[in-house]
Amino acid sequence: METNVSHATLKIARVNPASIAKAGLMAGAAVLAAGSAQAEVLTFELNEDLALGESFALPGIPGINFLHASSSVASASKLIVNVLAPSEFATNDSQFGFGPGSIIGPGTPFLTDVGITFPSGNPDRGSFYGFSFESEPAVKRYGWVEVSVRPVPGQIVIWGFGYETTPGLGVTTPVPEPDSLALLAAGSLVVAGAAARRRRRSTSGVNS
Repeated sequence: METNVSHATLKIARVNPASIAKAGLMAGAAVLAAGSAQAEVLTFELNEDLALGESFALPGIPGINFLHASSSVASASKLIVNVLAPSEFATNDSQFGFGPGSIIGPGTPFLTDVGITFPSGNPDRGSFYGFSFESEPAVKRYGWVEVSVRPVPGQIVIWGFGYETTPGLGVTTPVPEPDSLALLAAGSLVVAGAAARRRRRSTSGVNS
């Protein structure tokens, strides 16, 4: 039987764990009432900054806690992810995590204690990490969390997270809309053009 996947996004201006958990449970209950053939992906937009030494528990997801453990402006920032069973976490054996369009599910290798080092040059967006959790015994759900550094080194941000409400069904990390990709490409061209103009001015000054 073909499964239809729909998406529901909740924008949170400032993190309120109770409201996020309540909204997620209400949406999940509505999905279950609609029937198992309709898969639902719930996503939550956070934009939560973590200063050095601060910790943050993923709202509504039991047993996953982030700690901004160390920071170096010159090289890297480190994020420690403490995971308590029966939750799990996945990094894809990469400092940059999973890319857009990756599947997090039963075949994903998970860990329980994870240290993520963000080197200089880490992309501002598009670094996803997987997790699984059990809202009730033996009922496992899969999700993703987007975590990266700000353009200013040492500033870690949790952009948001999402999970599949259907137990045992994998979830796909978000892929930017074509309009977003076009804006990113245009921004890159503007930056490259400005850098080229600076180089030309610098060369002209030397030659004169």
